[in-house]
Formats: sequence, structure tokens, C-alpha cells
Amino acid sequence: MLDFVNPLLLWLGLMAVVPLIIHLLNRRRYQKIRWAAMEFILKALRKNRRRLQMESLILLILRMLIILILAFILAKPYLQGRTIAQQDIHYIVAIDNSYSMGYRIGLTSLFEGAKKITSHLIEALRPEKGDRLSLLTISTKPEIVISEASFQKEETKRKLANLILSDYATDIAKTLTLAREIASKSKSSFKVLYLITDNQKTAWDGVKDESIKEVLSDLSKLCKIKVIPVGLTARSNNLITRIYTDTPIITTRKPITFYAEVQNYSEELSPSSNSVSNLKIDFYIQGQKSTTCTVQLPLNRSVVVPFVHTFSEPGQYWLKMSLEMDNLSIDDSRLHLVEVQEGVNILIINGEPSAEPSEDEVLYLRYALVPSTSKDLSSDNISSYSLNVITSAQIRQDDKILSADSLEKYHSIILANVDFLTAEQVEIIEDFVANGGGLLIFLGDKVNKVAYNELLYKSGRGLLPYALGDIKGDSSHNEPTKFAEIDFFHPAMSFFSSVKEKFGTLSVYQYYELLTVPKGSGPEDNKSSIIARLHKPDQPALIVEKPYDNGRVILIATSADSEWNLMPVRPMYVMLVDRLVMYLATFSNRTNQRNILVGEPIVLSVRDDEQKNYTLRLPKKDSVSLEPSLISDSPQKENDNNQQRKQYRLTYANTSEAGLYTLSSGKDETYFAVNVSPQEGDIRRIKDDELKNLIPFIQIQSLSDPDFIGADLSDSIQGDAPRIDLSSNPLWKYLLYLFLILILTEALLAWRFGRR
Repeated sequence: MLDFVNPLLLWLGLMAVVPLIIHLLNRRRYQKIRWAAMEFILKALRKNRRRLQMESLILLILRMLIILILAFILAKPYLQGRTIAQQDIHYIVAIDNSYSMGYRIGLTSLFEGAKKITSHLIEALRPEKGDRLSLLTISTKPEIVISEASFQKEETKRKLANLILSDYATDIAKTLTLAREIASKSKSSFKVLYLITDNQKTAWDGVKDESIKEVLSDLSKLCKIKVIPVGLTARSNNLITRIYTDTPIITTRKPITFYAEVQNYSEELSPSSNSVSNLKIDFYIQGQKSTTCTVQLPLNRSVVVPFVHTFSEPGQYWLKMSLEMDNLSIDDSRLHLVEVQEGVNILIINGEPSAEPSEDEVLYLRYALVPSTSKDLSSDNISSYSLNVITSAQIRQDDKILSADSLEKYHSIILANVDFLTAEQVEIIEDFVANGGGLLIFLGDKVNKVAYNELLYKSGRGLLPYALGDIKGDSSHNEPTKFAEIDFFHPAMSFFSSVKEKFGTLSVYQYYELLTVPKGSGPEDNKSSIIARLHKPDQPALIVEKPYDNGRVILIATSADSEWNLMPVRPMYVMLVDRLVMYLATFSNRTNQRNILVGEPIVLSVRDDEQKNYTLRLPKKDSVSLEPSLISDSPQKENDNNQQRKQYRLTYANTSEAGLYTLSSGKDETYFAVNVSPQEGDIRRIKDDELKNLIPFIQIQSLSDPDFIGADLSDSIQGDAPRIDLSSNPLWKYLLYLFLILILTEALLAWRFGRR
């Protein structure tokens, strides 16, 4: 199919009508006057009239063809399918603005270098040729800065100058998806996608997904893909990857050990240098320096640095650990939020109280959690637990003892041989567990099996992990049964993995049969799991667990006292109860939801305070107002006063800055620690051959100029659009030959016809 390099010059072909116009005008120039002497000449002319007309027509056609062919020669026709010269180019420029691009080499950051490269691309635009440029960013939340292709250089430069470095990590896969959308809508003759990035190896991990392979396949058909790596010199980075403690709940007046994991990432450093010496780490609490230490950090290794602190008062505290500043400063410090409590508040409901201590159902349970002779179990310097023991008779007599308001201060509830609960009480406990509370159930001879199955099990939808069957075991208490299979991978049991043989001291006489069902077998599959079994042929389950919304339920199929077993008189009983109760209490600790990464939303559940005004103060001291929204899928229970307890949720999604966020409502303040992703701190680059193996059709343009002058880039830009090889396309030559032939023919015929 015929096409033209300079199609606008075809308009010159209209000049071909000029000879025709001149011919017509010449025919009307002369006035006809008859006179006698001309009659003889006219008779002679009539004889040659047809010949003269043919000669004039031939010359006219030749002159029109000469002009028309000249226009075609200037327009340079070619056969479509061949490469053409100077096509209009659509530059789709993706510039990496993740926080690792803040790495400084001398006085210049990688991001500033990337903006210089983009500026050279803008200068290369040829608006007169129809060139366009689109601009987007590379990060976990990529942004399209210029969506519609722009040819206005100054406006494009202004938007580039306003582009800032973000605190996000890198996600090239998301950026490629956006680039495909832009390329598919582009009408330009030729498109090229530039990825200007520090080319971290971790940034390309997402490209391995099958969904992104389809995106790459589409892009390879739509445009050329070129990667321009920045920061080609050897780099090294120290960062704090996380702060943690092995204590699930932090209480006052107890030393707490915090751990900071410090990591080094290096590339192409001298083999003789194998560590970063005397790296100083500062530990801050509420912005006040607490202590300092130094560590030896090996290259591409991590070390864990402990810090010990004792909190004297309960409340929220934010911690900060900082390293000496290096070339990438944003990940040299890290925040961590903790909530310090007076103790772990446990509510025990005693189903079989007794004036005789040895016959009381919860005697051993109380002393397992608070090993003290004091009658005051609300506080004890030895134990982290604060206990409140009530009886099942009390909760039936006074509804306020077991209400939603009264349970807010507790971390866990323990039911010890409780005969039954009313439907209203079960709903209150369901809400408590659903909001992150823990529930530990001990069975016994007072338990009403029918009521438990109906109100607590609810065919697998309730709190009870499994339905209760019959009471099994030796009622004469002559043949105790020991533990068999124990899940030492369970978080509550992993502590015992080194002393597994000690469980041989625990034995059981009687227990309730738990009617377990295979997972996936039907509607009763409720994600329950078995923690421990008994050593019998059928290996009955003894300790089981069930997740219930944000909380957990653990059921022990025997009694809390020594009526059905010998466990309470063994030392292992104390450790087992402690681990189970502490594990259940951790789900009420929501500080993990307030230690988040940049880009993750801030979410806080609130109750009955939709009328309050909430203000969120951002790290840079700006503030935004938040309004709680009703949780539509939250069950709404009615208490005896017919007052509906509604649950609301506060959400703030734009956590684009790392730092401390403070939510205020009146005098109350809630902290949120937002940190950068530690994965982005791995500044090691992917090698060119690895990237080629990952994406074979990608082109890598390495700039040798360390100051990003753009000399190398200019050559790259000039080679982006394919150009026509005019020497291999003969159409214009043939037309030129024809043009010369017509010129000579017209001159020869005009001379010949004129002589007659």
C-alpha cells in the first residue's frame, strides 16, 4: 500500500491545473473578425484542425503531468510496511520516586538524576513532528502525572519540577499495568516506554507473576521498552528492619526487652572490608533518648540489638531507634508503638465455688496465674495477671456483672465448669471474643451438654470449637490417661518444644468427648484445630482451638481442678495455663494494627461515639478531620435496657508519609506508627543478564556520564524511532527519471509542432 514521507507536499499537485487554466484563458484572448483575405487561410486550417488540436492536447497533458509528478517526488512516496523516517514518537516515561531513589551520591540524589534524564527526554520532543510525552511514577502506589500525551515542553517541565520523592516502596509491575493503558490509547506512529529507576532486584520480583506476564506481552506489541538505570556506582545501606519484643503484653514495673533488627545491604564493595565498625544506635521513648549502644554490622548481614526498659506508668508509648545517618537516611530510624498496662486482666467465672478451698473449682487455676498467698488477686508484683473471680450464680442474679461495658477492661474470660449461660450472656461473650478477646473453657460435671451445644456450639457457628459428646474415661479414677499428640508448632505450645517429655507428667481421668468433624466435610467445618490429644486408641481431642473473628477460643475437655485429672498438682500445669491464657490475651492487644507501613490504612474501631470530633495529626503537623462510619456487617446486639450498641470505624487511607500519626478526640489521643517498607532498603541492583532473562525483549540503556549530562541519552533518543533507508526505496528515483523524460519530451514536441 502506497504512503508518503511528506504527505503535505502532495498539495503541490493542484498546480497541475495551471497549464489548463492558461490554455483556456488563451482561447478567450482574441476577438474574431471576418475579412476576405482570411477565407483562404481558414480553409487550409480546417483541413489540419484535428492534427492541431491533438498536438495542443498532448502538450497540455505533458505539462500537467510534469507538475503533478514533481509534487509526488517532493512527497517521497514509499510502500507501506517499510520503515519510515522521523515518525511521531510517544514517550511514556516512568520515573521511580520510591524512597530508595533518595540515595545520595555526593550532593546529588538518584531521584534528582532521574529527573535530569527525564528533562533530556522532554527536550527531545519535536512538536512539529507530532511527538508526545506521558509521565508516570514507579512505586507501590504509582501515579499518572501526565495522562494525555503532551507536546508542550514548558508545561511538562513544570510538572516534572513539582514531582517529589515519596516514602513508598517500588512496584514496577503496577507501573507496567498503567503504562499499558496509556500505550493502548495512544495514536502515535511509534511508542517507547522508558523506565528510569535504580533497578533494585527486589523491585522486579512482582514481574514474575503470571498476570504481569500478560501485561508485558501486550506492551511488547504496543511499544519498545527501555530501562535506564541510575546510580551505577557501588552502594551500601544500613537500616532498621523491625522492632519487636517477645512479650505479647507489656505491663508496668516489669523489665521489657525490645529488639532492633539492624541490616546492611551492600554491593561491589572491597573484599577487605567485611563490616561496618562501631555503628551507633540510639533508643528513644516518647522522643527522649533512653540509651545508646554500638554494634559491629557485617556486610549483607543483620544483627539483633536488645534494649531493656521498665515502664512505671500504664498508657501508650512510642519508641524510636535510630542509626548514624548514611546515604539513605529515611530508613535509618524506625518507630514502634506499644501499649503498657497495669496487668493482664482476666475474668474467671467459677461454676463450682466452695467454702472449702480444696473443693473450689478455680483454686488451682488462681494460683497457677497468681502464685501468691495474698487474698488480693487484683495486683501482685510477681505475676502479670490481675484476676477477678465471680460465680455463675452471681451473673444470673446481676446482669450488670456480665455486660459489654464491664468486659471492656478484660483481656480474656475463663469459664470453669460453668453449668450454662443464657442466650443474652452468650451474645455478650460472642461480641467480646469477636472484638479480640480470648475465651478459655474448662469443662466438668456441672456442664449442661445440651445447653452448650445449643447456645455455644450452634452447629459450628458459635464459640465452641466442637460439639460435646458423652463423658468418657475412668470414673473410678484408677487408670489415668496421658497426653499423646501435641502441636508444638502452635504459638502457645512452642515454648514447650524443648521439654516435650515433661508432658508425660500430665494425666487425665475423665473428659468430655469432642465430636470433631473432618475439615471440608460440610457446613460444620469451622476452622477449629486440635492442640493436644489423649493417649488412647481413638486418640480423642483434649485441647482444641477455634478462631472467632478477631479473637480465639480454647476448649479443654476436662476440669480446671483435680476432680477429673491430676494436672493441677503437677508443675507443668502452671506453665500450660500461663501460656494458654497469655496467648488468648494477645488478641486483645491491637498495637500491631497501629504499627503499619507507608500506604497501609489507619483503621480504628470505636463504639457509640459517632457524635465525637476526630482529628488526625500527620507527621508534618498537618491535620485532617475524620468521621466514623457505621460497620454495616457488624452484629448489633440489644441489652436488657433495649439500647442498641453500635460499632463504628475510623479509616484514613492516605498514609503516604512515614512518621507518627496522632488521633485526637477531646482529651484522648491514639498513636499510629507508620514506617517505610524495609524491603525497599535493599539497594542491591539486578544484573543486566538477569533482567534480560526475566524480560528478553527489554532494552537496557546504561548512561556512562555520572552527572547525567545526557550525551549517551541523546544517541539513544535518536535511535528510538525507526528511519527509512532511502537508498533501498527506489520509488522516488523512478519518478525523478520520469520527470526528466517528460521535460525533454515536452520541449522536443513543442519545438517540432512549432515548425509546422
